[in-house]
Amino acid sequence: MLQYAQKRANGIQDLEKRLSDFGYRVGIRVLELQVARGKPNRRENRVLGILYFIHSNMWKVLFEKQADSLEKGTENDDEYMISDNEPQISKFISIPKELSVLNAACSLLGS
Repeated sequence: MLQYAQKRANGIQDLEKRLSDFGYRVGIRVLELQVARGKPNRRENRVLGILYFIHSNMWKVLFEKQADSLEKGTENDDEYMISDNEPQISKFISIPKELSVLNAACSLLGS
């Protein structure tokens, strides 16, 4: 996936954008699958409940471990952060020297 995006990218920002787009599409599909497998008649509609579902269930499905933390932002009341101190995806990607400023975990973010 990284090589595919790298061959078609015009620069590091374009490459990060392409990887982010890949991550978004994968995330949507995994989310739909998890919801389909979940309990029928249960649909979370609170923001904190949805974030907790992503923090625990979705993170385990995607990365075989729970995210390190779910924190409320200090500047805005509607700002939350899910942190993973050691993203699994960074362990298996070797970045060429010319792309040393590339953030390999950008595919986790989605857009």
